[in-house]
Amino acid sequence: MNQSWFRKDHCAYLPPRGTVERCRNKIRSTRTTAPITEIVSLNNRTPSRYDQDVRFPESFLIRLKWWRRFRRAKRARMEAAVMLATEGVVRGGPFKGLRYAEAASSGSSLAPKLIGTYELELHSFIEEAIARQPWRALNIGAGEGYYAVGVALRLPRVEITAFETEESGQRLCTALARTNGVETRVDVRGSCSSDELRRLTRTPALIICDVEGAELDLLDPRSAPGLRGCEMIAEVHGKYGIDMVREIASRFDSTHSVAHVRFRGRELRDAGAIPGLSSAVKLMALDERRRYGLDWIHLVPIV
Repeated sequence: MNQSWFRKDHCAYLPPRGTVERCRNKIRSTRTTAPITEIVSLNNRTPSRYDQDVRFPESFLIRLKWWRRFRRAKRARMEAAVMLATEGVVRGGPFKGLRYAEAASSGSSLAPKLIGTYELELHSFIEEAIARQPWRALNIGAGEGYYAVGVALRLPRVEITAFETEESGQRLCTALARTNGVETRVDVRGSCSSDELRRLTRTPALIICDVEGAELDLLDPRSAPGLRGCEMIAEVHGKYGIDMVREIASRFDSTHSVAHVRFRGRELRDAGAIPGLSSAVKLMALDERRRYGLDWIHLVPIV
């Protein structure tokens, strides 16, 4: 494998040499009665709840801090290995061939994108949407531009509008579009309002949406009537105890066919053959750091 293109500064999150080992040793040297499984489980709980109810021993908190540093360092080292093995090029999925110039992403993990398993549940939906050759595409919650730039590569005549609230994500999205030669067709903007969505959907468009719960407000045909003619692929998040899948699907039950998929986890065979990556690194790279029970919906206009 030719690695002459790779420089250390391409990996923005590459930890200093020895960080993983130093974290591991620090965890082992800190005495605490709390088992490591209990420390790991804290990552999925609300800290404020424990601040109110429980006061953990200082040794426990020190060990937790070093455990989190250990996890971050191991993941950064893994992403550097994946970046080297793939040479920054997506190896599978609907956007195979998409090139990353630096090992950086926004709002999601980079490694699953490079090995081609990111949001595996949506691959068939994306292929179906691309086969329908939409005139316009909107990516709401674009991150570093994986979907926006990927769709631009697959559909050479389509204009893409990418919305991303984080400034770092906007910068990365612009850079990714430039790296792949589609910067003239990818318009990167800030947050997407209902008024702007209404203007952009006056003609039918493909909408790919991941806005951490705001889909309940945005994907509403009462505020944006043009959505009734748009194909939509949306990640659905729980909010206020509402069944979001049922709520959003009910808004379009007379105008769209609705498909619903749920996150299913990953297996080693999903990664395929990538020279230079061990099975252990692949297993870590497959982890999108998601919880089970995450949902997506695919809404296709009824012709």
